[in-house]
Amino acid sequence: MKKKCYYPVFILMFTVLGLQQVSCANAPQELNPSQSKPVKQVCYKDHCFIADIADNPMTQQKGLMGRQSLSETDGMLFIFSQMGPRTFWMRGMLISIDIIWMTDKGAVIDISAELPPCTKKTIDCPTYSPEGPSQYVLEIQAGLARKLGIKKGNILEIR
Repeated sequence: MKKKCYYPVFILMFTVLGLQQVSCANAPQELNPSQSKPVKQVCYKDHCFIADIADNPMTQQKGLMGRQSLSETDGMLFIFSQMGPRTFWMRGMLISIDIIWMTDKGAVIDISAELPPCTKKTIDCPTYSPEGPSQYVLEIQAGLARKLGIKKGNILEIR
């Protein structure tokens, strides 16, 4: 009677399992909600927002897409490397927001107030731009800029 050799089967099995572990280890990971996100405080007078940071193309493209609500102290701060023209849209948004456009010194150059979400499945959503170049853009709860008295020329402090 001949003995069966299982050695090649075991080598193949371990090779396949090993490759799967390597490919899973290199796959992009979902963010764990318990992981801390980078945030900054953005303050106007005595009111401060705790703003999630969008400082790279991936986080800037996602923005607040999918967020179902913003409290009066929530926001998202878009940080660009230099002053320049900016254009935003509301595609994929579920909530209305105010957009505060600021210079490199935090001076408000424009406010796009109470912008409605764009629910279209296509890419033909309206776009919004400030009157001039900006370096920082703060998105907050709709109507809050008016409620807090934030106007062009005001300075918002980024901490």
